[in-house]
Amino acid sequence: MAIFNFPTSPTIGQTHVIGTTTYVWNGSAWVIQSKVSSFNSTTVQSLTISTTTNAISVTTGGALTVAGGAAIAGNLYVGGTIVNTGGQINLSTGTFSRISITGTTQSNSTTTGALTVVGGLGIGGNLYIGGTLFSQGAPVLTTASFNNTPADGTDIDIVDVGGGVLEFNNISTLQSVTTRGSTTNRQLSITNNTVSTSTNSGALIVSGGIGSNDNVSALGFNLKYGKVSSSVVTVSTTSATIIDSYYFSQHRSAKYIIQISEGNSSTHRCQTSELLTVAYNTGTATVVEYATAFSTIDLGSFDAIMTNIGTDTTVNLYYIPIDSISKTINIIKTLVNK
Repeated sequence: MAIFNFPTSPTIGQTHVIGTTTYVWNGSAWVIQSKVSSFNSTTVQSLTISTTTNAISVTTGGALTVAGGAAIAGNLYVGGTIVNTGGQINLSTGTFSRISITGTTQSNSTTTGALTVVGGLGIGGNLYIGGTLFSQGAPVLTTASFNNTPADGTDIDIVDVGGGVLEFNNISTLQSVTTRGSTTNRQLSITNNTVSTSTNSGALIVSGGIGSNDNVSALGFNLKYGKVSSSVVTVSTTSATIIDSYYFSQHRSAKYIIQISEGNSSTHRCQTSELLTVAYNTGTATVVEYATAFSTIDLGSFDAIMTNIGTDTTVNLYYIPIDSISKTINIIKTLVNK
């Protein structure tokens, strides 16, 4: 054996390499442990490679090195780690106990990131996300988005309608809003047109008083035992013309301040008169003009006549002009209830 330079006093397990063949001393003889063989093509029923050297690259180390691809028609059992150095792993289906993806590429679309899935993704257990969850390009709002569990508020009612959907309802009322604060610098507009006929009717009902630091504008005021209103009419005739009226069933008497004006030039005349009317149960009425002031002459006279209209009786105030020059008549009326 000297020609092959075998050791003269080998120990059990000691190896010796000749060419591409490795021999090992078993205590009695040198036996072949491994041999590197190259084949252009070969077919074997079974091939066992007993070398236990691990591979550290696609060309270095390992009991079996394949320069090209490998086709395996049956099962493949691997006792170590499968390392992919840059190619793709394509599976039509696969079952894994655990997959760990060490890539750190962030996702900013459905085609980017350390893991991309072309189709849908079904998950039977919990899903933990260290970043933000997006759907259709928008962040998904979940209970984890809140510091605490969403709860009902004074004006918000939260209802679980099922299917993981929460319904938020606005239940605010004027009472709940003004309880938190009843002051505003906004203009309030009430579009309801209900007419007021008493202290508890109309578009706005106030149980207490009303305070105002500025003017209060209105067509009229209903008092508990009377009414104050204003109006304007135009008269261009010498005929007796009704310029105001009120219902006898509600009011018996009235006080009028009447302003008559023909225009704004220095030649136009004007007048102010103060009247009292009273209606009697006999169906007649009296008017008294107890004060008047005019620019040049008295521009007319007044009369009161009661007329039946439907089921009620109306007290009509007439104005009889001295001429047919157009006159604008402004009226402020105070009524006293019966």
